[in-house]
Amino acid sequence: MRWTQWKNLTAMLLIGDGVLAIMRPYRNARTWDIGPDSWKALMQYLSDHPDLLRAIGVAEVAVGMALIASDGTARERMEEEAAAMRARIRSIA
Repeated sequence: MRWTQWKNLTAMLLIGDGVLAIMRPYRNARTWDIGPDSWKALMQYLSDHPDLLRAIGVAEVAVGMALIASDGTARERMEEEAAAMRARIRSIA
């Protein structure tokens, strides 16, 4: 897997988990209540403090968005995709 694919996957996971934490903090924390006792204690603490978990969710979304934004501007990506599509069309024709 290429670096950009890993970056996009990481961003997607961060954004998704962040949105879930913002919308349903208690449920999100209880979902991850598995594993070692120290981890379970952290998840219990987060489920008891939903505003903290929402803040963490906002930070996750921000980091995910920053990862995507660091990939270059949207216009650059669109131009690259258009050039690749033109090359594919030329190879078929």
